[in-house]
Amino acid sequence: VLSVKIKYITEWNRKRRAIAAMYDEKLKDIPQIKIPYVQPEVEPVYHLYVIQAEKRDELKEYLSKNEIASGIHYPIGMPFLKAYEKYQHSTSHFPVTFTMQNSILSLPIFPEITEEQINYVVSKINDFY
Repeated sequence: VLSVKIKYITEWNRKRRAIAAMYDEKLKDIPQIKIPYVQPEVEPVYHLYVIQAEKRDELKEYLSKNEIASGIHYPIGMPFLKAYEKYQHSTSHFPVTFTMQNSILSLPIFPEITEEQINYVVSKINDFY
C-alpha cells in the first residue's frame, strides 16, 4: 500500500501546505484562535493542522454538532504523563505545556478537502466566537 502511496506524497504535501495557508489566512483575525507558527526556513507537511483555541472543548463540541470532525491529538503534555509522575511536575513548572494541552485542537486537513469545506469550518468557528 505504501509503495503505491509514495508516488503521490509530494503532491499531497503540496496540497496540505496550500490548505494550511488557506486556514492561516481565514483564521488569522479571530482573536480567540492562534494559528500554527512556522519558522521561515521550515516547510511543514501538515499531517495535522493544530490551532490553539479559547474554550477548546466547547468549540470542539460545537464543530461536532455541525458535522465537522476535529481532534485533540496530544491531550496530555509530556511532563504530565504517568511515566513522569515520580518527578511531581506541577503546572507552574511547565505553564506553556499546561496551557497548550488544554487549548490545542486539530482541524480537518487532508489533500482532498475543498475550499468550500474549509470555508464551512471557518464560518462555524466564527459563528462560535
